[in-house]
Amino acid sequence: MNTLHELQVELTIRAPFISGGGGDGTRGLNKLFIRQSDGRIAVNGSHIKGKLREALKELQKPLGIPKDKIIELFGPEKSTDKSSDEQNQEARIDYRTKSRLRFSDFIITSPSMQVDCSANQKRLTKVRINSITGSSKEKALQIVENIFDSGTPVTLLGNISFFSELSEAASTAETLSKGLKWITALGGSKGSGFGRLERASTTLRNSAHISSQTYSGHHKKFNIHFEFFDDLLIGGIKKATYFVESETVIPGGAIKGSLSRFLNRLCGTSPDWTAIGTNNSAVSDQFPLLAKYFSKIRCSHAFPVAIERERRPVTIPFSAVSVKGDKDIYDVALLDQESFIRQPGHPSFQINWKSFDKAYRLFGWTLPEIINKTRTKIHEKSKRAQEESLYTFQYLTPFQPRESGQEECRKKIKWITNITMPTLESADHQQQLAKEFIDAIHQGWQYLGKRDARFNFSVHEPEPKAYHEYFEELSPETCEGLAIVVLQTDTLMFDGKSLAENAMHFPDLHVAYKQFWDEVTDGSCEMIRFFARQKFAGGYQAKNSYQLHEHYYPFVLTEAGSVFVLHIDIPEKAVSILQNLRNNGLTLPSDITKWFSPDKEQWQQCPFVPENGYGEIRINLKWHWLRDMNNQPETPRS
Repeated sequence: MNTLHELQVELTIRAPFISGGGGDGTRGLNKLFIRQSDGRIAVNGSHIKGKLREALKELQKPLGIPKDKIIELFGPEKSTDKSSDEQNQEARIDYRTKSRLRFSDFIITSPSMQVDCSANQKRLTKVRINSITGSSKEKALQIVENIFDSGTPVTLLGNISFFSELSEAASTAETLSKGLKWITALGGSKGSGFGRLERASTTLRNSAHISSQTYSGHHKKFNIHFEFFDDLLIGGIKKATYFVESETVIPGGAIKGSLSRFLNRLCGTSPDWTAIGTNNSAVSDQFPLLAKYFSKIRCSHAFPVAIERERRPVTIPFSAVSVKGDKDIYDVALLDQESFIRQPGHPSFQINWKSFDKAYRLFGWTLPEIINKTRTKIHEKSKRAQEESLYTFQYLTPFQPRESGQEECRKKIKWITNITMPTLESADHQQQLAKEFIDAIHQGWQYLGKRDARFNFSVHEPEPKAYHEYFEELSPETCEGLAIVVLQTDTLMFDGKSLAENAMHFPDLHVAYKQFWDEVTDGSCEMIRFFARQKFAGGYQAKNSYQLHEHYYPFVLTEAGSVFVLHIDIPEKAVSILQNLRNNGLTLPSDITKWFSPDKEQWQQCPFVPENGYGEIRINLKWHWLRDMNNQPETPRS
């Protein structure tokens, strides 16, 4: 079995030095240092990675490094340059291939003045000379932040981590060390004498387990709390061609994917995206029950909360409304159309809310601060920014948004997920499965997200009570024969394409949702009203990863927060079914599963399965009755 190793790297650079993170027009700067979310000056790990890869490619023949080895360590390069046959050949490698090496950001540790850099407003001025006239070129004046005086040695400290056997770790570390010493300069403006690398030293060590708190592992359910050290990029929506927006909720599928890749790297399975199962002999030999039941483990979405909280928040239901002139939030799930129309005060749904601050606080949410990072790809030959390769990524910091006057005291946040083990017939096997899971994650699981953000985790028993009485769940028997279901996560409830093709006009969603609830409750409940929104997702996955269709085929998800009011027709049957759906998530409807092959598991053909955190629900929150708009003091019309 492999071990997680860390190569600690210390680099000494002679100033002037700049690792540009964009400009700041308010301070009259065209280029200034990259700063982490905690304010420390840093050099992006991706920059060190790119320079090290470049160095090892130059040393490939002298050191006898196989080309496949560089691709294995750094991942394949993708190029739009058709003349670059070598890079285009790498681009044809499976897109799931990731770098085996993980680079942390490199923090400036010396001189210590870097912590007070905001007060050091020295500048360097650069200008481009017109080669014909010999005078300054128009629009080519650049003002650069200059924290370190010329000639000052600047020390950077970071690490490169990787999984390998003990016998291989030393040779990998030696190769990386030689590559680091071959680098001549780092940062921007290297052609002008900036960032000369004078010294590179490395130390190899086994990575200590960074997870905290041991856990007995005797329970079927437990919570995992994630505390991140790095900025986090999750999922992502491309708002424009070169801008990727991160999600604030970590999908359960992303957590299981991270864990799957970790298990493969820990046990030495190649490629590391190989499915975890009994056919994965390397993982199965070490963790037999975990490998056998891995696909059945349910991992909920991880919700962000304040660092001191122990419970996950509740998704704000779409039946929640605000009233003009009233600061409170009410609920209209129990109101039929006629009653709603008669309500005074002009109830306003979420889509019209100007601010969600109060609602987020009420329902237990603490959202992270969001920052943007711009990256560019460097042309291999010219060493300049490559055309049409400038990207801006939205990252989540592990801190709450900055408060006025509290710049030095940042409040941290964490993410909480629920883990549910499948029910096994043997109590001994049930306990052993939980033990294998806990043992495995404590052997170096610490990276998650598109950019491998590093985290610490702790395992806790599930909290039985809601953090506020509003969000306690009532038994259907005490709720006038009603079951009000609130989606906590996005859910796949119908096949949008089939629905559109079968309808001569816009599909009747009331009929579609009514059919879904009739199917999943086996006729024991009837939907009488709903509050819902929908969105497209996973189209390219359906075509490429899952090969469910031959063309782009987006799934239509019903969004988290959607509310469905059900009337219970067969009480005994309905209570049992609803309790099972609450514990295990809503199942996929038959008009989706009819496309599936019986030879594959559901998660291999659709990403939006309950085991990946989708279809999580809460039933009969006290909120709907305590904040029922019919029972609130009448608000005068304005």
